[in-house]
Amino acid sequence: LRATKYELQRDIGILQGLGCPCTISSIFPSSGGYLERIPVELDVAGLQVDAALERGGIECWWRRIYPGEVETYIRRPAAAVAGSNSKVTCDTPPQTGPIFLDVSLHGEGWAVTHSAAPGGNVFDMYDAGNFSITSVTPSGSPSS
Repeated sequence: LRATKYELQRDIGILQGLGCPCTISSIFPSSGGYLERIPVELDVAGLQVDAALERGGIECWWRRIYPGEVETYIRRPAAAVAGSNSKVTCDTPPQTGPIFLDVSLHGEGWAVTHSAAPGGNVFDMYDAGNFSITSVTPSGSPSS
């Protein structure tokens, strides 16, 4: 029991030192083709990215759940976004078909798994091959 109390106090201290409580406040873009690696920017409210990087690397853990299968996590390294102390970027993992992925951030002794808004840490991977342009309006530009 004392060991658990010590571990909780240590973990709370780590998170407070990083500026937490933290939430993933936005993901941009929030969707893309499933055959590609797409760089995604995460804005993490409350997290001091510089302080987190001083503790070690940051990873995005992309969670996928296919119906009838066990959930899996694919880990990708995250990098700080220049000029911001609350944003990181990481690539989505390519998938075998359309799926929703959710993302969490993990570092040495800490994790940010909750979004500021319900469903806010979800990335929609769609089948980019099934889209086509059927019309363009207007069909021309005004003459000068």
